Amino acid sequence: TNVGFMANRYLSKNNNNILRLPSILTAFPRAKVIIPFRHPLTHSGSLLNQHSRFCEQQEKDKFIEDYMAWLGHHEFGRTHKPFYFGSVPMIESDFPTESLNYWLKNWNDTYDFLLNTVGDESIFFCYESLCADPTNSLRQLCDAINVDIAKLPGVSININEQTIDSRMIDQTLARQSRIIYDGLRERSINGFNIELDF
Repeated sequence: TNVGFMANRYLSKNNNNILRLPSILTAFPRAKVIIPFRHPLTHSGSLLNQHSRFCEQQEKDKFIEDYMAWLGHHEFGRTHKPFYFGSVPMIESDFPTESLNYWLKNWNDTYDFLLNTVGDESIFFCYESLCADPTNSLRQLCDAINVDIAKLPGVSININEQTIDSRMIDQTLARQSRIIYDGLRERSINGFNIELDF
């Protein structure tokens, strides 16, 4: 991959970074923190699918479980541990990890924490808006991180439609996620008005 025009930049994509943002920004005060987000129900469905895949793989191959634990990645699988946000308690849920409601509560806790703790140096970026208008969304993102969009390689966006049975959703969690999602869109650089069902 030709990354010559980006040689003075370093990109780190790591879920655990949300727990390290103050340290990262202290060490790299000019860093741009991009926080992508998706519709909470479809995102929760994706998280559940990922968790199920990891559990299946780790059941078949113990090395995968050990390796992820050695790396400190406990987001999914048999060694799953929810993030601890300091003053925000760890997830104490009546929902099993095999349920969509567990992952929706996880989504709510994570994005509520981010909405209430990160400053203006962080850039919220809406997946649904990216799918609806990729050209403008990418231009807004490039402007925000000082990258010339003309120098980017071609970008392909795969829209993954997911159907969620609303009868499976705890309505209290759904109401909370709607409030959080609206707050994320208000702060996002590309969160223009699109109608989404809850």
